[in-house]
Amino acid sequence: IVTNNLGPGPVLTAVRCLLCIDLLFTYPLVLAAGREIVENSFLRAAEDGAGQMEAIDKQWELSGLEDQASGDLGPSSDGLFVGPTQLGIRSALVGLTFMIGQTKGFGLITNIAGGLAQGSLAFIIPPALQLKLRGDQMSAPSKALLVCLMCFGGASAVLTTYEALVNSQ
Repeated sequence: IVTNNLGPGPVLTAVRCLLCIDLLFTYPLVLAAGREIVENSFLRAAEDGAGQMEAIDKQWELSGLEDQASGDLGPSSDGLFVGPTQLGIRSALVGLTFMIGQTKGFGLITNIAGGLAQGSLAFIIPPALQLKLRGDQMSAPSKALLVCLMCFGGASAVLTTYEALVNSQ
């Protein structure tokens, strides 16, 4: 929305190029947490009760890419290669994010996700954690202020989502 107000010209082109560079470098950081959760859920140990890292190490050994010199390169280290299962999972996640990015309503998706996530991360989760961890040590006005902040966060998330849906039509 901000870039639309710049008008045509070299400034708009420079801003768009910088945004693309930003996305190129931040995409792996954003995807890393989700990728790890998905990989861990798919690579859990079988019924034999083996640990999660043992299952990943076994997958690594089966891939035939283990470094014979050190023997410790694997998915849990900074090695360059991963096993075939992990490669498939990572490729599927990248493909899924590419498909989502190609949808016509991508702006709507980012507006809704941004409104919900940012409102929650900024105004709901921190006060809720504060109340949970130190609620018994806080005064009544402090608790009331945190509850008001959480209500404001919820209202802003709902309003942002509503505005995104209304402006999409």
